[in-house]
Amino acid sequence: MDLLGVLRACVRRWWVFLPVVGLTAWLCWQQYQDAEPEYTATASVVVAPSPDLVISRGRQAENGPPVTTPFNGGEGPRVLSGLLVRALNTAVVREQLLPAGGAALVASRDVQEDATVVDLQVVAQDAASDVEALAAVRAGVNDVVHQVQLEAGAQQGQLYDAVSGGPVDPPLVTYPDRVRGVVAIGLAGMLAAVVLSVLAQSLLGGRRKPSEKKQRKQRTSRGSRHPVATRHSAAGRSEETSTDVLDLAGDRASTPVR
Repeated sequence: MDLLGVLRACVRRWWVFLPVVGLTAWLCWQQYQDAEPEYTATASVVVAPSPDLVISRGRQAENGPPVTTPFNGGEGPRVLSGLLVRALNTAVVREQLLPAGGAALVASRDVQEDATVVDLQVVAQDAASDVEALAAVRAGVNDVVHQVQLEAGAQQGQLYDAVSGGPVDPPLVTYPDRVRGVVAIGLAGMLAAVVLSVLAQSLLGGRRKPSEKKQRKQRTSRGSRHPVATRHSAAGRSEETSTDVLDLAGDRASTPVR
């Protein structure tokens, strides 16, 4: 069946198509109303030298003990911020920082702007849990960056810190499942309406075809049942007409002319 046939089936079987479409619209509305919200809170931290590292660098400039941290070079903070992002996105660190309650943490950084800034994004099911989880992450991110440096061979007292990069943004409410659910239900409902309409058209249309054929056969058989009688009746009517014409001519001829 082509596209035109499908459209005809939907129009002819509107009593199947329209109720399914109405039910689909109602389900889409219910999905739109019942979608669960998500709260997203964001913050940022900056990888910067700790006060102890600044003092150690000052002593080194005065011929004191050298600074031996592997992140002391010019690219050290950039490399350390990348390692911090990788550590924060691991499941082990997330379990250590996030409180119980189903919150999720995503850490990222913009390499093109300032690679030493690490963006933190916490997603939770309610605003209070979101704010609590973000506060816990900000409180523990400094320990994480210290652990990364110690595992790389840095000495205590020559470490970088993760300091706050600005105020905390309020939680943002989003409905990620709303659009996906409505689109999925709408497409499934329209497909079901078209399929049911085509199925009803094929079933009911197939039943009517034999009856129409029988009616055509009956009309044909009635017209050809008595062809001889039909011809005789037509001939009789023509003879009667000719006789009436002759009688009328005779009457006119016998009438005297005054």
